[in-house]
Amino acid sequence: MATVKDDGGPFNADVSAFIDSKQNPTSDKDVPVYTSSDATIATVAPSTDPADPQGGVVTLTGKLGNVDIVATFPGGFACTGNLNVIPGAAASAQMVFSGPGIVPDAAPAP
Repeated sequence: MATVKDDGGPFNADVSAFIDSKQNPTSDKDVPVYTSSDATIATVAPSTDPADPQGGVVTLTGKLGNVDIVATFPGGFACTGNLNVIPGAAASAQMVFSGPGIVPDAAPAP
């Protein structure tokens, strides 16, 4: 899992450390199909970098939550990464006055 701020990205999704059914290191040159478990949180598209044909590019929408990014390979296996999207740095706030002399729900002065 990776934790990211909602104003971050786009992020690269890279697939590596391939192993075979006997847990031995191997390689795979196939290009995966990328999907997002929740496109309202993050979308994913194939990399446009010719040097990274197995990569994906993840773009956040600004919504908070957890999303799985899945790379499915033609050989029938998939690789999943999870993103936990949290709020970014404060950009605005609200001021509230309280104390003696405050008139609640008063109309603004002309």
